Amino acid sequence: MTSSVAEVAITSVWKENPYIIGRPIYEPEQFFGREDLFQFITDNLSQRAKVILLHGQRRIGKSSVLRQIPNFVRLEDFVFVPFDLQGKAQMPLSRVLYDLTTKIANHPNLTQDKVIPPTLVDLENNQDIFAGKFLPQVYEVLGSRNLVLLIDEFDVLSDYSGDAAVEHFFPYLQSTIYRQEKLFIIPVVGRRLNDMPTLLNLFKNAPTQEIGLLDERSAKRLITKPARDMLKYSDDAIQSILELSSRHPYFTQLLCHVLFARARDEQRSTITQTDVESIVDKAIESGEAGLAWFRDGLPIPERVVFSAVAELQEKGLPPGRQTWGGDLEPGSVMFGPQILLSKYGVVLTDPLRKAEARLVEWGFLRETKPSDPIFKVATYKVTVELVRRWLVKRHPLRREILQLECLDDKVHRDYEKAVEAHQRGDVLDAMRLYEQVLEANLNHFHALFKLIDAYWDVEESYKAVESSEEAYQLELNHLDTEANRIYNEAVEARWRGDVSKAHEQYKKVLEDNPDLFSALSIMVISWDVGKLVDIHRRLVDLCSRAYRFDPMRYEEEYMQALLNYERSLMRQKKFEEAAQTFAQALYLKPDNPDNKDARTDLLKELVDLYSQAYRSDSMRYEEKYMQALLSYGHYLMQREKFGESARTFAQALYLKPDNEEALEALEKIESETHKVEEGWSYYLKWINRTFDD
Repeated sequence: MTSSVAEVAITSVWKENPYIIGRPIYEPEQFFGREDLFQFITDNLSQRAKVILLHGQRRIGKSSVLRQIPNFVRLEDFVFVPFDLQGKAQMPLSRVLYDLTTKIANHPNLTQDKVIPPTLVDLENNQDIFAGKFLPQVYEVLGSRNLVLLIDEFDVLSDYSGDAAVEHFFPYLQSTIYRQEKLFIIPVVGRRLNDMPTLLNLFKNAPTQEIGLLDERSAKRLITKPARDMLKYSDDAIQSILELSSRHPYFTQLLCHVLFARARDEQRSTITQTDVESIVDKAIESGEAGLAWFRDGLPIPERVVFSAVAELQEKGLPPGRQTWGGDLEPGSVMFGPQILLSKYGVVLTDPLRKAEARLVEWGFLRETKPSDPIFKVATYKVTVELVRRWLVKRHPLRREILQLECLDDKVHRDYEKAVEAHQRGDVLDAMRLYEQVLEANLNHFHALFKLIDAYWDVEESYKAVESSEEAYQLELNHLDTEANRIYNEAVEARWRGDVSKAHEQYKKVLEDNPDLFSALSIMVISWDVGKLVDIHRRLVDLCSRAYRFDPMRYEEEYMQALLNYERSLMRQKKFEEAAQTFAQALYLKPDNPDNKDARTDLLKELVDLYSQAYRSDSMRYEEKYMQALLSYGHYLMQREKFGESARTFAQALYLKPDNEEALEALEKIESETHKVEEGWSYYLKWINRTFDD
C-alpha cells in the first residue's frame, strides 16, 4: 500500500538537477556508501600493500570511487594522484610515462620548482628517467609522505599488442613499484581479474576487492539526500526505484535524475510509486549511452544469453508453475536460456554453454533456486530490472542471435564469397561455401538461409530436369559438335560414378554456353549429393532450424520440405520414415479454424501414404491405414463434408467390414442427410446395400 507522505514546500527556484549521470562524482557530499571499501583500502595502505587491485562492472562507479579515495581514506602520510589510462592503449610506453609525469607534477601538493617533469623526447631516449630521476624529485618534495597512483581504466591496455603500452607498461610499473619504497598504486579494472592472467601474474600477491552494488542503506541515501530540500519520496517509490536499479549506483542516479526533471517541470514536490513506473521508458531513453556501455563490454555469447534471460522473464513462468511447488520469485523462469536458444534453432556451442555461469559470476545475472528439492533446476534473473527492460526493447533475442555470425571474421568473409558465387549463378560452388561456413560456425544463420535458397534452386531445377527431360535434350542438341562430345563424356562419367570428372566436363561446356548453366549445374549438383531424397533430407534439417528461428517466415518452406522428403521416402518404400516425417508436418498445422484446409490436405496425404504402404505390405500396415482413414473421415465430418467423409469411411469398411467405428460414423452421416444436397441419401443407400450384401 502506498505510504502517505507529507508535501514539502516547493522552493521558489529549483536548483539544478543534483543527480549525476555521465561523469564521475567529484563532490564528496554527493557520494554515498562504500564505507567498507574505503576501510579496506585504509587497512592495506597502512600495512604498506604496494598494489591494491579494485575491479567491477562498467558503470558501477569505479571512477567515482577513485576520485573519492583522497576524501574518505584519511591517511596523512599518503598523497593520491589520479591517472586515467583511457585512450592510451595504443601509445608507446614513453608517451604514457610522459602523461603520467605531467599529471604528477601538476598535483596541488607538488607545484614546486623542484619537480620538473622530463620532456617526451627525454623519455623516448631513456625511459628510466621516470624512476631514476623524476620520482626522486617527487619524494623529496613529499618528505615523509608516500605517493599513491590512482590508475583508472587499467585494463584497457590488455586489448592491444605490438609496440603498444601493454607490452611494456605492466612489467615496467611492476618492477618500478617494488624498487620504489614510497610508490604505491591502486588500479581499477572493468573486468573479472580471472580474465586478465597477465595482470594477475604480475601483481599476484596484491589484495583485491570488487566494487559491487550499494548496500540498501547507501542506496536509499543516494535516492533521498541529493534532493532532500526539494523532493520527498514515498516509501513505496523508494522501494520501486530499488527494485528497478537493484541498488546499482548508475541506474539509481539515472532513475532519480529523470524523476527530478519531471517533478521540476510539473512543479511537484512528491514522488510516488506511480511516478517511478511512468518514467521508466524516459529513463531508458536518457540512459541509452550508459546502458549500451554497460552491455558492450560483454563477449557476443554472453550478450546472446543475456537477452535470452531477459526474454524469458518477459514471457513469464510456464503455465502450471503454481502446481510445481517451490518459491521462485515472480518473473524468474523455470527453464534456462539454453532451452530457449535451442527453441530458436541455436546450436549450443561451448562458449554459449559457459555464458550463463560467467554472467552470474560477473554479476549481470543472479541465480535463484526453487526450494522444492524435486525441481533442481537453476533459474536466472537479470540483476538490474531496468537493464532487463532495456534489453527487451533494444536487443531482442532474435536480433542478438544473428550477432553470433560475427564471431569469426574469416568465416564471415567466406560467407560473402558464397553469396557472390550464388549471385553469379554458380550454385554448386555457393552450396559448398555455405556448407563450409556452417561447419565452421554452426550459428551463422544467414548462411543457413542462403543455403536453403540454394537447395530450393536445386529442388526446382531437379524437378524441371525430371519432368522436362526432352525439352532439355532439345536445348542440348543445339550445342556444336565439340560441346556435344564433351557433354556426352560428362554423362558417361556420371554413370560411371565419376562425379569429379562429370563436373569438370560440364564446366567446359558451360564456359561457352552460359545459357545452359542452370540446367547443367543442377544436374551435376543433384548427382553430386546423391539422390533427390538426400536433397530433401538436407532441406528438412535446414528448414527445421530456420523455422525455429523465424516461424512466420519459414513455416511454409519447412512444410514443403517435409512433404517433399516424405514423398521421396515413399518412392523408396521407406514408409516408417515417411510416416515420421509426415507427423512433423501435421504438427505444424494444429487443429484450429485457421488450419482447416491445410489440415484436411495433410490428413488426406496421410491416407495416401498408408494406402501405398498397405499395398506394399498389407499385414504390417493394415492397422495404421485403418487409423488414417478413420482420422480423416472424422475430421471431414467435423467440417460437415459428409460426402467425402462417407467415402472415407466406406474405404475403411472395404478394408475391414466389421469396423464398428466406421459403421457408427456412416449411420450418423445417414441420420443427418437431410442437411445436405439432394441425391446424398441415394449414395448412402448404395453404400449400405453394398455392406448388407
